[in-house]
Amino acid sequence: MEMINHFSHKDHPLKLIKNWERMVGGGVDGGGNNEKQEVVVCYACREPISDGSVYGCTQCRHYILHKACAQLAPTINHHFHPQHDLTLVDASTTSWPSWSCDVCGLEYPNEGILYACC
Repeated sequence: MEMINHFSHKDHPLKLIKNWERMVGGGVDGGGNNEKQEVVVCYACREPISDGSVYGCTQCRHYILHKACAQLAPTINHHFHPQHDLTLVDASTTSWPSWSCDVCGLEYPNEGILYACC
């Protein structure tokens, strides 16, 4: 059983889960007996998780990362910011009310994981 400690979830280790759907399960629609699949998003990139292996917290059961997002480098050197390296941060732990991408200009809420000039 492969496990990692991730800086954005210090409370518990994250386990590599090959069948993530079994971990979160589905819910029952309040209006009938039809099963309703819960939309699960990656904590880091905020994109839906549709298939493949993920890292998840088996204790919290709601903290899930795409395998690729969990393995992002802690620092990168990017050509859009050549002055110094960018550091991977958990946006929810910052004092920023929101953040915007310097490349595309889109504004995002204060959630997820991003590379920042610290």
